[in-house]
Amino acid sequence: MSTLSVDTIQGQTTAATVKLPAGSILQTVTKDFSGTITTITSSGVTFTDITDATITITPKYNNSKILIIPNIEFYLQDSTSVYIYSAFRCLRGSSTVLGPANPRDGNGGYDYGIGVNPGSNLTTIQFGSRYCAHHTDTPATTSATTYKFQGQCYSAGRSLVINGGDAGSSILAMEISV
Repeated sequence: MSTLSVDTIQGQTTAATVKLPAGSILQTVTKDFSGTITTITSSGVTFTDITDATITITPKYNNSKILIIPNIEFYLQDSTSVYIYSAFRCLRGSSTVLGPANPRDGNGGYDYGIGVNPGSNLTTIQFGSRYCAHHTDTPATTSATTYKFQGQCYSAGRSLVINGGDAGSSILAMEISV
């Protein structure tokens, strides 16, 4: 058995150019955004920015993949209907990285939804959860790149509340070598 011991690994031409194998994590950036509540009441296919739900990463290589993992607390609320639907999407700058697909009725994409049958005793219904997903992007740049998250409600009169009730959310971005 052999042992390799080194004090410094340096690139052939520049110290910062050591290339790791494909699939290696080159860097990780995290952001917590607790204490900022966003209430979205817009309807249809209109997406609204979620306050502080952005993260910036500066890729080391032009061909790296970026993996974005949100963990966004939310609840849906309504007092006039028996269903609530919402969606989330991630954008790089102004271009969509990943958005929900439109369902057959054409009214927008749904990531989360709940339907109940309260009979004649309709009261406020509420559904709480976390938006935990993964989005991959190849931004083809070594400049600072910002990703942001948006939310939407299916119909007017319903609310999508982010970080309500003293909850907290976070976003993780990782640069992956290819």
